[in-house]
Amino acid sequence: MGRKLEYPEKREVALREGTLARIKAALTDGENQVSFMRDAIESELERRGK
Repeated sequence: MGRKLEYPEKREVALREGTLARIKAALTDGENQVSFMRDAIESELERRGK
């Protein structure tokens, strides 16, 4: 039995041209695109009360 996945749900997302460049420009030291997107999704869900 392998270890439990921290993020078992996966989804491929189509983004508008230039979105990844904007994300890269907004990253802080040591942050990666995936963690940025996860944080953004969680923040929006909290904002909406979900």
